[in-house]
Amino acid sequence: IHFDLEQEHVILCVNDIMVDCYRSHRYKIKLKYDEFGLDEEGRKHPPMNISLDVWEYLCDIWCKEEYQTRCKKNVENRQKLPYNRQGDLNHLLFIMRRTL
Repeated sequence: IHFDLEQEHVILCVNDIMVDCYRSHRYKIKLKYDEFGLDEEGRKHPPMNISLDVWEYLCDIWCKEEYQTRCKKNVENRQKLPYNRQGDLNHLLFIMRRTL
């Protein structure tokens, strides 16, 4: 399969796929942190593929009140989306229609 990476709709789709992969990675890391319930316990158990400096930085972000508030707001906003971003083709079609 050959994709023309100069076409705008292909670029947008590839970008969306990469963004989704990054979000999925962040989500999995956050789940690891949340397994331990308390911030101090979560900090003691960094994933093997994350440096300690990066893990500490992420833990600092996750424990902030601002982050917690934004997460709650994001959950509410995702519930209002006109499509399901969980792997169906509607999102791809939505992007393609937007660019055509």
